[in-house]
Amino acid sequence: MHRPPTPSRRSADRSCFRPGPGTLCAAAGFSMLAASLATFAPATTVLAAMRMTDDEPRAGMIVPGPESVRAFRPEEPGAGEVARSAGRLSGAMLPEIFAGMRRESLDWFHHVATLTSPYFEGRAGGLPGFDRAVDYIRMHFERLGLEPAFAGQGDTADPTFVQHFTYPAGRSERSVELEAATFEALGRPMTHGRDYTVLAASGGTAVTAPLVFVGYGIESGPGGYTSFAEEADLTGRIAVLLRYEPLNDEGGSQWAARRFSPQAGLTRKYQAVASRHAAGILLVNPVGASDGARGLETLVGSAQGARSLDIPVLHITPEIADELLRAASGDDTGLEEWQARANAGTHAPWALADTVTVTAEGRSTISGGATEWPSANVGAVLRGSGDLADEWVIVGGHHDHLGYGRSGSRTPQRRGELHAGADDNASGTAGVLVLASLMTERYRDRADAGSRRSILFLTFGAEEAGLYGSAHFIDHPSIPLADVTLMLNLDMIGRLRDGNVSLSGTGTAEEFDSILPRLIAQSGLTVSASAGGRGPSDHANFYRAGMPVLFFFTGLHDEYHTPDDTVWTVNAEGAADVIDLASEVLEEIATLPARLTFRRGEQRLARGDAAPAADARRDRPRLGIVIEDGAGDGAGVLIADVVEGSAAATAGLRAGDRIIRWDREEVTGNSVAPFLARHMPGDDVRLTIRRGEETMTVMVRLDVSP
Repeated sequence: MHRPPTPSRRSADRSCFRPGPGTLCAAAGFSMLAASLATFAPATTVLAAMRMTDDEPRAGMIVPGPESVRAFRPEEPGAGEVARSAGRLSGAMLPEIFAGMRRESLDWFHHVATLTSPYFEGRAGGLPGFDRAVDYIRMHFERLGLEPAFAGQGDTADPTFVQHFTYPAGRSERSVELEAATFEALGRPMTHGRDYTVLAASGGTAVTAPLVFVGYGIESGPGGYTSFAEEADLTGRIAVLLRYEPLNDEGGSQWAARRFSPQAGLTRKYQAVASRHAAGILLVNPVGASDGARGLETLVGSAQGARSLDIPVLHITPEIADELLRAASGDDTGLEEWQARANAGTHAPWALADTVTVTAEGRSTISGGATEWPSANVGAVLRGSGDLADEWVIVGGHHDHLGYGRSGSRTPQRRGELHAGADDNASGTAGVLVLASLMTERYRDRADAGSRRSILFLTFGAEEAGLYGSAHFIDHPSIPLADVTLMLNLDMIGRLRDGNVSLSGTGTAEEFDSILPRLIAQSGLTVSASAGGRGPSDHANFYRAGMPVLFFFTGLHDEYHTPDDTVWTVNAEGAADVIDLASEVLEEIATLPARLTFRRGEQRLARGDAAPAADARRDRPRLGIVIEDGAGDGAGVLIADVVEGSAAATAGLRAGDRIIRWDREEVTGNSVAPFLARHMPGDDVRLTIRRGEETMTVMVRLDVSP
């Protein structure tokens, strides 16, 4: 899909690379923006300055932004399926792909490719790869000759590019250490991490015992289903336990339309087995579970919500389980046949041959309650000149991502796989680095050009966990925040399609009404404008602190928060177009004689309407949940029901979910009223919830209470 010809100095089509006969096009993208940005600009501001009709060319124009960021999803290119299989491209094709690309495109792609390397481990806080990413960003700032942004600690400490901080991991994120791991079976010792893993619930001493197959280990399910015959006794045997719940022929749950029902929770299954005096548990993933996790669970991953038992609990591979069951069944019956019996509802348990025994041991120490996780921001200063040198523009983007997808992944069945985060947010981090290079050159080449504001380049940690990095900077700034005239945020700018980019914050400064239409007209991009400065990315913290903000992103896509958000799905030429527009905005604001005039931009307007659709400030906000009475155990609010059509329903909250964190604060009571009291309708909040054995983050835009 091509953009219409425009008088822009840029190419009219930056949507695709062209590697030979195929076309590698960009898909889509954007970060923790699973909620919405603010809505339409007032008719007297940026949007009205370039009013257009539907049949006019859109390149270089401004169009109304969607009410919810979920709705900003430009159409995929016709060759989108090529992008998803682009990992098969050979290295020999790279010269052809990159031939003729601009320097900004090449530099940007280099940074994205590097930051998405397995060496950086998905840049999740607490992993060595996160520290490597911090060092990579610091190194490039240093190479540009920029100044460290932060003061050193102590009288003799040198200034530093890195601002360290910690953030609360929450009650569900437990600290766990492995003390002992043994698994011997089939006449050989098994390898921890390859054949089995110790789970956090494991305890007790080493045991040697024969096996018993207990199916899914479910005491009571729909239609009278049970895994246990009456008065079943597992004494002296190690239970082979299937994960999840009975599957249908397609590998989906027999009891749930989507994923699994509450009966699949591991805690109650463990308790059902342990209460029947099993000597140990060998958990195994069922064969062909379409919504199930792949691979072995890690000790740390299994610590969320785990309760220690006094028996060993190991997770073994389906291959090892198949060998064991064939050897112990007496008739070469393998895992799939045993699983079929459990799917059919045939009563377990089935004691296996006494002559086939295994030795199992697994002990760990779980540190409960809220813990602190380490993280870091990286910052560098480009000094301005003249009378404006003591005023500031901030350019930011977060560098963290999901690591191996233990938390926050949209594909929980693929937890343990690398979530490289090419678009989210290696793209924005790369954009900050490229802008740092471009603006450094401009400042040095035009040293005698008069007064210019200083620029602070910042990349943030712990954005995925709740905007902690930017919040820490605002609480511990290295520059006077009162002297900041603009914060420009880049979060997922790597998936430009058909020249469409979203820009929010267009109503947060009065001067934007005249500045932005002129610069956008020169860009050749179609800009979807939203006035408000709120939203689930780092700019929101600066907006709340009273600063004008602008936020660039290029739209949602199927690869968001999955292992498929890889370097081969990004659009380097499109990212360079976005960076070009951002650099023109920076150049203009850095030299503007007067500071920007801050204003609130949340006001919602109907499309093309000059009058507010509602006075949100006079209404009370609503989440739309019914809370379970008597469930206030200090571990969050338990949802008993969700009101149809409410903000909670739109965000996908369900009965049985437990809200354990509201933005950056733990929820310890049995009410969300104190949190709602701080907000207005239209505010975006980030809720951390526990759903069964999983912990996830959900973005919610609060609506109006009836």
